[in-house]
Amino acid sequence: MQAWDAIRKAVEGEREKFIQSTRMTAQVQEQVLQGILHRHRGSRFGREHDFAFIGDSRQYAHQLPLTEYRQTRPWIKAMLKGDRQALIADWSHFETTGGSEGGAKIIPYGASGMRGFQKALYPWLDDLLQQRPAISKGSAYWSISPMLRSDRTAESVPLGLKNDALYFGSELAGNISRTLAVPATAGEFSELLPWQTYTLKHLLQAQDLRMISVWSPTFLLQLMKALGKCGRRLTDSLPSLIRQRLRDALKTGTLDTTVLWPELDTLSCWTQGPAQVFVPALRQLFPQAHIQGKGLLATEGVVSVPVEGAQDPVLAVNSGYFEFVDNAGKVLQAAEVQPGERYRIILTNDLGMYRYDLGDEVEITGWYEKAPMLRFRGRISTSDLVGEKLEEVFVARVLESVDGFSLLCAVSESQPGYVLLSETSKSDAARIEKGLFRNPQYAYARKMGQLAPLAIRQVAGLDELYSRWRLQQGQQLGDIKPVCLLRDDGFLQFLESSR
Repeated sequence: MQAWDAIRKAVEGEREKFIQSTRMTAQVQEQVLQGILHRHRGSRFGREHDFAFIGDSRQYAHQLPLTEYRQTRPWIKAMLKGDRQALIADWSHFETTGGSEGGAKIIPYGASGMRGFQKALYPWLDDLLQQRPAISKGSAYWSISPMLRSDRTAESVPLGLKNDALYFGSELAGNISRTLAVPATAGEFSELLPWQTYTLKHLLQAQDLRMISVWSPTFLLQLMKALGKCGRRLTDSLPSLIRQRLRDALKTGTLDTTVLWPELDTLSCWTQGPAQVFVPALRQLFPQAHIQGKGLLATEGVVSVPVEGAQDPVLAVNSGYFEFVDNAGKVLQAAEVQPGERYRIILTNDLGMYRYDLGDEVEITGWYEKAPMLRFRGRISTSDLVGEKLEEVFVARVLESVDGFSLLCAVSESQPGYVLLSETSKSDAARIEKGLFRNPQYAYARKMGQLAPLAIRQVAGLDELYSRWRLQQGQQLGDIKPVCLLRDDGFLQFLESSR
């Protein structure tokens, strides 16, 4: 395809540039930090924090404290109200996070912030085209969610990009769009079922589909389940040959994607943290495809980049300045971390995230040249009903033996406690609670009778119900992240109302 040829030419050499940067991680990180401080020294935040006079990373760490979104929110509100350079010096629009913790967050974007994404996306694409060249022989499905939210904030400020291909920059956006198996107009649907029908209709006609790129594996798994639900609305609009191919793919009662997309080469999605439980289902559903785990990328910025051949995604050394907090609270630079250890990620970038605690825990699994490789372990999310302080990364380890998707939900009733929602009936409450007892605060609260014994409830279609609940809360379908710990009973109430 000519579009892929143009893409290959545009990103040629970016992989090697990235690898060269990983060989000089410490120096590159200092340069990246100084560039960020220089670009935003004229913002009100930059002036008030003397960005122009910060000489190095040590002085930066001394001068600015670690921050969370609650400290950043007032500066973003000022931007929304008209003080456009309150937090960053260049601004074009705002994006919202998925909002799985504490509601959605609004993040300012500008040209320099978009370049931070491109410094990770270009090496990824260059690497992928070199290592998986078959993707350039056909079309690609890039996740496009239905528009279930407003495209403006309450202050009438632009929210989001009209086309996610623009994350690749104007030079590549047009050619990326030309590779799409499903037109970008899919994002204009305001209801789920018509969006599913439209998306599946185009996918089924894309016999040359070579690559699928989505964020959450549940997004793709649920879309495939919808093939059997769209019924005549879908099949009546398809050419006879495509209808026959779909019948052949479904004739055993289980969807055979090798009949529909025999040339599918690569499937890119999250494969770490709570998302890892869905990987076996993906492998079974798409046996013909190589599954590449995505790096850690949030609305607040890029953290790591997948590189074929690397054990885990590599720190995105050119996209931001990164610090790491160990279990003792010590803050380390990228070149100081140790393999086998776990850290919280602290991010500084051109989106106004200055020493921003991303709330994610990663494990360092080794080195790619002189850059650390990161394995995402989970959100630093804590449930604390009576002092038990259960963290999601701990709960994820306890639930590793549970088949399929599962959620531990806090219940605040006359006697607070937890209920485990599971798609299977094989879960053993005693065994799982034994695992939770490894947290001494949980064990103490249970022994004192402050927490009720763990309850287990089987819920068929749990992942789909969870997605429906998040959609009701205003999240974009493609942004819904698998989690394993919910700190309140909102989802339980949703399940009751859905009966």
